Amino acid sequence: MSLQKYDITKFGFVQYQLKEKLHEKFDQYRNIIHNISNQDGIFYRNLVDSLEKHPNEYYEELIRDLSTDEIKAVYRTFSFICQKYIWCLNKGNQVFTLPKQIGIIWVKSSEYLGINISCSYSSLILYNCKLDPRMDWDKIIDEPEFTGDKTKNIIQILKNIRPIHNITNTDDEANFYIVHMFIELLGARFLQKMLKIDWGNPKNVSAEQMIDFLQSIKNFTTKSQSILIVLRQILTPDTFFNVLRIYLAGFDKENFPNGLKIEDTEYVLTGRGGSGGQSTLFPVLDEIFGVEHDSKDVVKILADFRTYMPEHNRNLITDLKNSNYRIETVTNYIIEHCMNPFKSIYLKYILDESISDLHKFRKAHMSVVHMYVVKMVNKIKKESANGTPSPTNKNNVHGDKGSSGMDIEVDLNNIITSTENRYKIIKYIYKPIIKKLEKFMDNVENKLIILLLILGVIYGIYYYKKYNT
Repeated sequence: MSLQKYDITKFGFVQYQLKEKLHEKFDQYRNIIHNISNQDGIFYRNLVDSLEKHPNEYYEELIRDLSTDEIKAVYRTFSFICQKYIWCLNKGNQVFTLPKQIGIIWVKSSEYLGINISCSYSSLILYNCKLDPRMDWDKIIDEPEFTGDKTKNIIQILKNIRPIHNITNTDDEANFYIVHMFIELLGARFLQKMLKIDWGNPKNVSAEQMIDFLQSIKNFTTKSQSILIVLRQILTPDTFFNVLRIYLAGFDKENFPNGLKIEDTEYVLTGRGGSGGQSTLFPVLDEIFGVEHDSKDVVKILADFRTYMPEHNRNLITDLKNSNYRIETVTNYIIEHCMNPFKSIYLKYILDESISDLHKFRKAHMSVVHMYVVKMVNKIKKESANGTPSPTNKNNVHGDKGSSGMDIEVDLNNIITSTENRYKIIKYIYKPIIKKLEKFMDNVENKLIILLLILGVIYGIYYYKKYNT
């Protein structure tokens, strides 16, 4: 397995190398791109409508012979152009047919990348990221935890990440993207280490390598929880819900009864809106840890989310699912054959901590969603209780659902429960460790040694938790 096969860069799935400016073939769109953040919706639509129309083949030809990176940049930019055009006059004034001048390019670039057509997580986050090259990003990624004043330090780091496009021209929209981008960056290391492990041959995997891999997962989930806490300070719920969220919308039946059409084509788009659920990072962790979701609705939604991932990223999940890449298989083998009981105990400890932190992250994520969506939906109900229109509902095109159409309360809680259940099952891997220790204890001379080892482990775990919480 290689990084290139799954389109993984030095910063994970983030395509940091993409250029901001499109190929010169798209110079005719320069003014439209420049005005993506213009808040005059009528002006913007007129700007797009004024483009000269050509035969459909002309727009298909524009992306022909471009490199994959150039097509990614085209897909990113036209996702923003199209979403802007659709929603720039707010709820109730959306367009139901995209002009061919922008729609065909969006569709064709999406098809090339194997992404279901919508303003997906890839266009908003993975392909929209601009990093300050002066920062030592490798050092930031490798640090086990943010030091000092966490909030202050995280905010300082976030200032060095910028989105290329921003529809609403607000810091809130930028911060919403940046937080996701940073979490994606932090996932880079565990992806790289995962692909170096010979999962099919546990005898080729050392305890040190597995501990290092699990530690990288723990670092990722722990730091990501801290970032979610900071999000509350840099993104206001009102701006997210009433200004930004409409541009994350898909083309559901409620808002697009006949789908979104592309002028002079047979395309009819019915896709979901952009969502963090379309990130590849967490489905990869689910496959590694063997998290199985019990709810049929959740399984169906998560499978659909994968169609909005770039094809090469999605293939990683598929390959993991079709193989024996379960963490406990390799970990059990190492524990049973490791000659060092201390390493066996610590390997089991770090395994427990890793999946426990994944569970904690999902609970923290749920609290964020509750703050930005559930509380706002409850506010709408309260405002409209006496029959008057709710001002908070003025631009809400999602109802009480997430931007992807997910039932927030039910589906997210099911995902949290599935992760917790898997954690409880993995805890029972202690059994081979106990057997190994019993065998070791059969040698009378080793009784004192094992006692000292156990005391050392207890002492080490105590101080590890003390200085890492």
